[in-house]
Amino acid sequence: MSIQTSMIGFVEDIATSRIKPSSIQLREVDDIADLARSVGEHGLLEPIIVRPVGACFEVVAGNRRLAAFKSLGQRKIPCHIISLEDKEAYEVSLVENIQRRTLSPVEEAKAYRNYVSKYGWGSITELAHKIGRSQEYVSKRLRLLNLPPDVLEQIIRRRISPSIGEELLSLENRVERRRLGLMAVGEGMTRAEVREMVKLHRMNIATRNFVDVDGPKILLRALRRAMAALQISLARMDRVIEDVEGDWMVREFLMQHRLIIHDQISSVIRLRKKIEKLAMYNDVATSGKSLPREGNLITT
Repeated sequence: MSIQTSMIGFVEDIATSRIKPSSIQLREVDDIADLARSVGEHGLLEPIIVRPVGACFEVVAGNRRLAAFKSLGQRKIPCHIISLEDKEAYEVSLVENIQRRTLSPVEEAKAYRNYVSKYGWGSITELAHKIGRSQEYVSKRLRLLNLPPDVLEQIIRRRISPSIGEELLSLENRVERRRLGLMAVGEGMTRAEVREMVKLHRMNIATRNFVDVDGPKILLRALRRAMAALQISLARMDRVIEDVEGDWMVREFLMQHRLIIHDQISSVIRLRKKIEKLAMYNDVATSGKSLPREGNLITT
């Protein structure tokens, strides 16, 4: 049920030219093509919420719906008019967006931070009570803002979940948070897998591949030497097999061992690709570069 059903006011159609967007927007008015199409086909399911400001009105909740109406050339829009102070308007807008689930976790966290810190309208406990959430929920959302900006961007783009972000916050070092965050994106890691990586690191059991920036480079050199040795062994095995062409039993025995060497080479190749990924993530994390787009990620 929308919050507007519990607020005193009245509903009437208002000219879109008399309505200005909210002075404190909780989310960007981005692509509204789909919303405009829906409004054009089905109309507006609920009036937007506005408050009187001088001779005009200001949106409290419904900036995107207003933009959609204007894009369709509609001159009037149904409005629920309520007299609200700045703090009340912000609370109504926040609750309405939470109920509609229109805010990303990061937008939600920033809205909470503004309420508590920027505007000083109340404590975390008071805010939690206002929006019908637990204090723990609000605190967890606020903590997400301690993540590196590009990791937050991955949460906004839904490439990792807020729960994975919470696991990353267990790491004290921001570089390590960023490094593991980029690994979680590139590898499609689950929350359980990220938690295990964090646990290993905190227990000081993590391998140099994760802790030491130079670790992947050292291991890659060793793997190249191992690959060369295995390839030489495979070539020598082929020559031995050629020498016993007439004895099928011995040949079959040697072919089985050749297959073992071939499988070992394949294992080294797979490991090398994974280590190359780790080297890439380490480079991104320590250099401040951006994470490559999906199409440029190294894949096994």
